[in-house]
Amino acid sequence: AFAHAPIGMALADAAGVVLEANRALGDLLGVPPGALAGRRCEDLVVPEDRASMAAALRALASGEATAVDEAPRLLPAAGDPIWVRCAMSAVPDRHGRPTTAVLQVVDLTGAREAERARNEFVAT
Repeated sequence: AFAHAPIGMALADAAGVVLEANRALGDLLGVPPGALAGRRCEDLVVPEDRASMAAALRALASGEATAVDEAPRLLPAAGDPIWVRCAMSAVPDRHGRPTTAVLQVVDLTGAREAERARNEFVAT
């Protein structure tokens, strides 16, 4: 399910480092999914969104939260930033300690552009 999911997915360790990513996430970022392994999740987003992403991952790793939603802008290998919804969930080990996180990433760029165009139309 992970490998063939139509949305971007990644597994990250407690430090927020990508352990594995699926093809949909690689396609979204314009890189092979294996190229994402070893990269910090917060380094995949625009600089203005990195602190928020890092805080969300820390909340999962500490057990403060079991799930968080973020709306960062990803930095693809080429092109403009991409607005996404990133739903993150802690995955506990057999002792109940959060050791990894599952990230589910959905591209919102088209929806954001349509909303902006609609707002501009209404304003005129």
